[in-house]
Amino acid sequence: MKVTGLMFADFDRSALGGPSALLERVGPRTIVEHTLRRYARIEGLSGRHIIVSARHSDAMRAALRETGEGDRFTVIETDVLRPRAALFASARKWGMGSWRGGLLGATYFDEFISAPTVLELLRATGADAGLCLDAAMPVLDPGIGGAMVRHLEAAPSDTPLVFTQSPPGIAGVVLHREFVEEFTRLDLPIGLRLAYRPEFPIGDPINRSLCLAVDAGIARTRARLTGDTRTSRSLLADLLDAVGDTAGAIQLCGAMSSGALADPDELPREVEIELTTVDPLPETTLRPRGGRVPVRGPVAVSAVLRAAQELGTLDDRLVVLGGHGDPLRHPQFREICRGIRAAGVLGIAVVSPLVDLDDADITALVDARVDVLSVLLDADSRETYMRVHQRDAFDAVIRNIARVEQSRQSLRSPQPLIIPHLTRCAATIGEMEAFFDRWIRETGGATIGGYSRHGGILPPDSLLATTPPTRTACRRLDSRLMLLADGAAVACSEDVRGQLRFGDWCEAPLSELWNGSDRQRCRAAHVVGIELPVVCARCSEWHRE
Repeated sequence: MKVTGLMFADFDRSALGGPSALLERVGPRTIVEHTLRRYARIEGLSGRHIIVSARHSDAMRAALRETGEGDRFTVIETDVLRPRAALFASARKWGMGSWRGGLLGATYFDEFISAPTVLELLRATGADAGLCLDAAMPVLDPGIGGAMVRHLEAAPSDTPLVFTQSPPGIAGVVLHREFVEEFTRLDLPIGLRLAYRPEFPIGDPINRSLCLAVDAGIARTRARLTGDTRTSRSLLADLLDAVGDTAGAIQLCGAMSSGALADPDELPREVEIELTTVDPLPETTLRPRGGRVPVRGPVAVSAVLRAAQELGTLDDRLVVLGGHGDPLRHPQFREICRGIRAAGVLGIAVVSPLVDLDDADITALVDARVDVLSVLLDADSRETYMRVHQRDAFDAVIRNIARVEQSRQSLRSPQPLIIPHLTRCAATIGEMEAFFDRWIRETGGATIGGYSRHGGILPPDSLLATTPPTRTACRRLDSRLMLLADGAAVACSEDVRGQLRFGDWCEAPLSELWNGSDRQRCRAAHVVGIELPVVCARCSEWHRE
């Protein structure tokens, strides 16, 4: 079997939509030079091609000269068309540290692969398959790359592709030509083959011949090792300093899991901001609303934008407008969305029951390129909606979802992605499968979340809880911060009443709250598992991402 290498190189834009970082340095070399040196060491390839725009071929050839490996590569000058690039960038922002897990079923491979381009080059070279790579893979593991080629050669003849459970930047994907032909004809993204779709249900691909098993330490690592964000480059610099710039994935992932590296996050990766506690479903049974939540907000626009500007100093931070009320009820919602986007925040999500929606709200969502609209629907029928939310508004929400989708399509805007959400509980379990399948078909995505008592504010549910038997440190504590509308900065949304305050975010910089002694004490208590703050001790959501 003839397998050729196909590396995509974009010197204009990164996969997440920011400026390209291929010429940024990590240690003594640029990111693209690191990638080329490792690409050259992958065995079993019939050729090594680099796909780059003609206007950037000089930059690529200069990088090849620096590596001294230029004679091992063939530069293909062509303009790669990726019409869904902005769509997949939005889908991947909340899963950028994993090979899969993005909205719409998007994978890391969807960030850079153009199936029509792959097909054209496979035909031109006479290759049976292509190992597809991105130029932003400075710690690409040549050993894994070669093993993927051998795996395809030994796999059943109907194996369409080969992937691994490696974090982004470690490995690419091998695509068989017949598979690429089919997906190009159907105009489908590659990652769809690795995601659940009700139209063609299959078992998890990690348990099939498509998946080349890698070391468990690699598969468990969640990190973006692509160098296309400032945080990623900082992590890579520390890693290569610690284990050397020729180290493989096992050594790199081992260094991350050892705890020996400094925490690169000077600010939380994700900040949830509560704009108000006003909500159209005050009597809902699924989350604290109405009289169960202190009256807070509306928060000052200036405070929100100041926080956004601080987060915008980094190029991979995420903002969620949510909390314990409907952000659409803030009188200056449009100004807030526009200001957060202008501040340079990477990703914006809005969480709303979407009961009340006027045209100005839709305009705000589209104009600010809000990446995700998470709709707290929680039902697949009027009857269940009425039972869990105590209001007859199911049809109104369905109409509002359709209005947003129609506006998005009429403007040819990739944003917002509409992701209906259902809380798994005794009242909704009977509709869970139908709900998920319906919205996967209609909007491309849906989420299922667990029922939370929010520290005893809500009554217990009769459905078996999914909390693991052995408690560990909270998974959210090192990545998220919750900003309540009265100024309280707390660990997460489980702290409904703001009992564990790290400070006032309307007054103090986020960096001061994030790195302050109050949060550090809370973090230390979670690590050792003793003397947890009262609100944390009552929480059963510590295991959720």
